[in-house]
Order: sequence, then C-alpha cells, then structure tokens
Amino acid sequence: MPENEEHQQPAAETPSETPSGTPPATPSEPSPPSPRSGVVEYVPLGWRGMVPILRSRRTVRIDFDRRVISRGGAAIPFDRVRVADVHVGIFGVSDGSRWICFDSHAYGDREGVLSLADGRLSMSFSRDLLDLQRAISTERPDAPVPEPAHEFRYGIRVEIGTIVFSVVVLGIFFGYYYNQRGGQLEDVVDTGALRIFGMALIGALAWLVFWRRSSRVRFDESGIDQRRAFFFRRRCPWREVDGLRMQGLEIEIEGPRFRLPLNLDILSCGGGPVLFRRGIRRVLSPPGARFLAWLRTKAEERPERSIFGSALERTVGRLWVLVIVVANAWVFYLSEPPAIGGEPRFFDRRLEELGARTPDSFEEPWRFFTSLFLHGDLLHIGQNMLVLAAVAPWMVRIFGVVRSTVLYLGSGVVGNALAQLAPLIFGGEPPELSVGASTALMGIIGSLLGAVYRRRLSVPLAVRARFRWAIPVMVLLTIGLGLTVPFIDDAAHLGGFIAGLGLVWVVPPPGRRRGGGEGGGAVG
Repeated sequence: MPENEEHQQPAAETPSETPSGTPPATPSEPSPPSPRSGVVEYVPLGWRGMVPILRSRRTVRIDFDRRVISRGGAAIPFDRVRVADVHVGIFGVSDGSRWICFDSHAYGDREGVLSLADGRLSMSFSRDLLDLQRAISTERPDAPVPEPAHEFRYGIRVEIGTIVFSVVVLGIFFGYYYNQRGGQLEDVVDTGALRIFGMALIGALAWLVFWRRSSRVRFDESGIDQRRAFFFRRRCPWREVDGLRMQGLEIEIEGPRFRLPLNLDILSCGGGPVLFRRGIRRVLSPPGARFLAWLRTKAEERPERSIFGSALERTVGRLWVLVIVVANAWVFYLSEPPAIGGEPRFFDRRLEELGARTPDSFEEPWRFFTSLFLHGDLLHIGQNMLVLAAVAPWMVRIFGVVRSTVLYLGSGVVGNALAQLAPLIFGGEPPELSVGASTALMGIIGSLLGAVYRRRLSVPLAVRARFRWAIPVMVLLTIGLGLTVPFIDDAAHLGGFIAGLGLVWVVPPPGRRRGGGEGGGAVG
C-alpha cells in the first residue's frame, strides 16, 4: 500500500502498508490468525446515516465469522481479496473485479468516528484493519497477487449549486418581466413552447444518463479499449499513444489518431469511485491512486498550460472586461431608459435613434455595430455584463487583447447580419427592434469552443474539458429560452455563436498547433 503521510500511527496500532497490498512478512515467525470474531459495522455519518435506505446501502460490514467484507449488495470473501489498501484515510478492498471503498472521515463505529480531527485513524479502526489484514493473510495463498484490472464506467455528476443558481436567475428573469408587462403571462412566455422544451430537456437528460452508464474504458497491458453505446468500440495499443496530460481532475491521453479525455470525478472502477469528496477537496481512492501510478509507467506525462496564468495576464483581462462594461453602461445611461428617468413610450424611439437594429438595417449597416452597446432595461444589461465578466477573462487569456477585440466586435456584427438574413432565407419577419451585447457574448462563447478544436494547446486542459460540454449546454439552453420567451431574439444569439465559431479559424489563438506545453506554464 502507498504510505499515508496524513495518518501516522504507532507501529503496533496501524496495519503496515506495502505496494502490493499484501501483509508484510515478519522477520521471525508468521503472525497468528486473528482472534477477532463477530461483525464490525461502519455507518455513514451526517444525513446519509439518518436515511434508512442510504444507511443500509452504505454501511460497511466486516464479518469475521463468515470471513467476508460487504457493502450494500457487494460482498468479497477474505480468500478472494487481492488488495486491502488505505490511501489518505480512504480504505479500499478488491477481489480483482470489484472494489469496496469508503472514506473514514465520513464513517463511524460504536466508539465514534473512524478518523480523528487531526487526520489520524482512530484506535478502533486501526485495530480492525490490523485484524482484517491478519485474517486475509490466513485465507490467501502465498502466490503473487495480480493487480486488479483498470476498467472504468462513466457516471453522472449533479451540480446542485449550479441548478439552484440557474433556477434563481430564471425566477428573477420571469418575475421581472411578468411585473413589467402588467401580469400577463402570455406576454412573457409561450407555454406551449415551454412544455415542448421541458420534455426535450428531460429526454436529453435521460439520453445522457443512458449514454454514460453504457460507456466504459478498459486499460490493460496491451492498450486501451473504449466502448460506447450502440456497439461503438475503439481500440488503441500503447505504441500509438504519444503521451498523457493531467491537470486538476482531467486526464487526456493523446496520439496521432487517438485522443481520450477522462474526468476522474465521473469515473468508477469496479463499483468504487475514483475520487471522494471532502467538501471542496477531491481525494483519490485506492483504485484511483493505483491507476494513476500505473498509467505513468505506460505513457509519458507532458506539460500543460497553467490555469491561472501570470498576474499581468489576469490584470489585462480584468481591464479589458472593465472597458467593455463601462462602454455599455455609459451608452445605457445616455439612452435615458425608463429605469433612470426616461418615458417608456419614448424609449423605443430613443433606441432607434441611437442605432438599434431594425428591419431596414441592411440600408443602414452601421446599426449592426451600434446595437451591440444598447440594452432594453436594467435587467437586460445586468445579465449581459454578468455573463461577460464570467467568460471574457478567458477570452483575453487565450487570444490576447487585440484578437479578443476583433472577435468580440466581429462576431457581434456578423451575428447581427446573419440574424437579419435569417427571415429572408427561412421566412418570417425580423424584429421591429433588436438591441443587446448578447450577440457578441455568444460570439465569445463560440470562439472559446472553436479554440478547443482549432489550437487546443492554447487552452489549459481543465478549461477545455469544461468548455467541451458546458458551452454546448449553454448554447442549447439559451436557444431554448429564446424559443419560449417571444421577445428574445434567438436568431441573433445563434448568429453570434456561429460567427464566433467561424471567425476563430481566421483569427486563431497565438501559438503552435502541435507540440508539448504550448503557451508555457507548469502543470496546474
């Protein structure tokens, strides 16, 4: 077992740990069989221990009479145990195909918690591990124990905080416009389109769960075998692997014709998670620690661009965002919106005078530019500037100030032009008045996604892994919101995204397309 530096125990109280997971032989005579009998139970702490179903599924039982360790529906006899390992306070036992893992920080027994406040294992838990180790050694032959297979299944991670935040933001959005439009629900949302969008969203989530749960990846001595839904299978021998990149919770194994991204937080190995959560921290479980140590022997680890960057880069990014926010706020003040003192019946006319996009914008193409700095009300500009503050610093970090400015303004202008063309191509009427920076913001989002595929090494691994799934989800939700809310210009949002995604091939991030450690920086 790997040595656990956080849990230093006296030699007489802590089970020794060896790389193979087997009990070490004493120099004199072998250890006698464990005198322990009966059943030891470890129950989850907190709210999981209060819910009967979760308590029964998560309780770990070590039955010294039946010679078996179990959790939920998984049971491993002592004579089939290949690995019994403690890694940073997380205990794991495996028979080669299944793992039973639990975090001692989140479990307790009759004598109290299994891990003390200073990180050391409790006396009772240490004695139990020592007795278990002795019991396993009496059941298992002395032949070398093979390493368990590294076969992982993908899972689904639910971000409760993100869901709650999104619900609150949408509640504020609908509540504000419901009040602004005199309490008329049909003026705020198309209920028929909302039902269709909700059903499509539930169907997409069900599809994602099915896709994930039916997807597996297996690592062995000959190579990597990846299996997806509908019998999709891809095989890559190790000779075709150039190296691997690691950053945060992300791993990317790369080759000339093969690239496998892995997120450790959604992988399980033999029923045991690769990572355990301790608040905001992530801790490797025994199968995860063994897999990473083994993977480094099979492929060379390559440097990756740092997530944080230099202080100068961060400062320049904040200043760039500040300039755009100030420009939008100043134009919003000059437009004399109703929230500041203008009359509502004159506000639309004022926006048209200042340069809002109208059905005749092809005759006055400057409106494609000026409409990017105009907003309909305080909530409109507040939402757009919030999104800008969240995504624009990455834009400057990856593209630089000059290219970011070109992409921001260029995708906004081209996106507005595409939105103006959409009714002519697909039919329908253009909006009487369209304003907002959201076209350029969707262009930023499209440019960031394009950078992942155009010059991926210009984007840190942990960031491009998030962009790959977060940006498409953001775009689909934005379009879905536009379909259910009649006064949102969906064509402008989609046009801006397409423009940003296309312009990044003309204005790519600086740097080489291939090669290790593009852009400099250490492994983050």
